[in-house]
Amino acid sequence: DLSITGAAEDALQSFRTVGRFRILVCGGDGTVGWALSLLDHAGLEYTPPVAIMPLGTGNDLARVFGWGGSRQPGRGMIWVLEEVDRAQVALLDRWKVCFEDARAPRKLSPSRSLPPPRDIIMQNYLGIGVDARVALEWHRRRQRS
Repeated sequence: DLSITGAAEDALQSFRTVGRFRILVCGGDGTVGWALSLLDHAGLEYTPPVAIMPLGTGNDLARVFGWGGSRQPGRGMIWVLEEVDRAQVALLDRWKVCFEDARAPRKLSPSRSLPPPRDIIMQNYLGIGVDARVALEWHRRRQRS
């Protein structure tokens, strides 16, 4: 069970001596981001390619790389693993975004301090403004239903 604290890190470290390998992430954009962050911190000599089986609610990254929307009904897991093995490796741009408050919002009282800056590693896209507001509202409504 990779959800147990430290289990995913231990599993990744167990491949240290394997040489070249590929990773298949089964989930959506959040799961892919989590797996990529594990790789960032693993300190491996080799950064393995990552394939995506789109099983999440947000599968934008999988679609961009051609892993989404083309599942073949009736084909088993062996077919998926063969596709991962044959897949061409493509590079993914990722970047760090630092969130910090440039000035205190009017709602904050002078006695409250601002939260410390927070760094987030991003892939896919970053929306600010109206598109971010729409995406957040969509996410909240989806969680309620």
